[in-house]
Amino acid sequence: MLTLWLPLVGVAASAKPDRLFAAHDALEITLTAPFRSIVRDRDDHPQDRPATLGYEFEGEAHLVAIGIRARGKSRRERDVCTFPPLRLNLPKAAVKGTLFAKQNKLKLVTHCKSKASHQQVLLREYLAYRMLNLLTDASFKVRLLTVNYVDEDRGGRVITRLGFLIEHKDRLARRLGAELIKITRVERNKLAPAAASLAELYQFLISNTDFSFVAGPANDLCCHNAVPFVGVAGEVIPVPYDFDVSGLVDAPYALPQENLKQRNLKDRLFRGFCRSAPHLDDAVAKAQASRDAIYELVADLDGLNEKNQRQVTRFIDGFYKILDDPALYERRIAGACRG
Repeated sequence: MLTLWLPLVGVAASAKPDRLFAAHDALEITLTAPFRSIVRDRDDHPQDRPATLGYEFEGEAHLVAIGIRARGKSRRERDVCTFPPLRLNLPKAAVKGTLFAKQNKLKLVTHCKSKASHQQVLLREYLAYRMLNLLTDASFKVRLLTVNYVDEDRGGRVITRLGFLIEHKDRLARRLGAELIKITRVERNKLAPAAASLAELYQFLISNTDFSFVAGPANDLCCHNAVPFVGVAGEVIPVPYDFDVSGLVDAPYALPQENLKQRNLKDRLFRGFCRSAPHLDDAVAKAQASRDAIYELVADLDGLNEKNQRQVTRFIDGFYKILDDPALYERRIAGACRG
């Protein structure tokens, strides 16, 4: 497997995100496609199906021919989600000069099932991405959507649900001045200690153990639910994604990691590697400095109902209770690292 070790220009001085991801208001779009066929497509490598994307930009309506296919693994299982996550394939020339300029392949996180409770689950996963954005630029930007799905297989039947787009990894690389690497495994001493410590602490914040910054699934590239970017002097910056199997999101289909003896999804387990100071201390300082902004994000998220706001707030309270108590912090985080 080819390994690319290329210099990182600098994470701290990142470029601005593309216009699509620079705002946080919900963008309304209309997707017209044979959705019944897309939902039923259980092939390991589904093909794009012809579709159209409709949206408004600066008062002008746009209608673009695009490709859509189902994506993902577990969420495409019939007993998990009745509606799969999607990938949009946009022709760059057709969106040039509009809100979708410079976008090509975009991941769309969808509602999984039609119940109102799944809209709240989606918002909680969107919130997880936004919280990480507060801690570091080395994170995927997201854009909340109101999506009108027009199903050509059902005579133009329309359903409207929330969704969100995830910044493409190539655009994140450009924003960070970084390069993607393709590698089967990352040696732990090659992980950029500051970036990895922060990402590991964040996974503890949201109670997510469904990740690996050093290896991918069997016979696949590194990493599991994280994208590796190359850093200074060959260090690897892991950027996590896919947070549905976390205590913060608490998706109804998600299960705790039995091999880790996790009692439930909200049972926080620190999965960070042991490193010399001050990397974990610096990560904790960033989490403390972002405390107010994180709580404000939860309180201000349109669409997140009062019940879910209370649940998320209490869950975050538990994290900061650990940080604020030296004995708890030593036992649950600093002293629980993987040697």
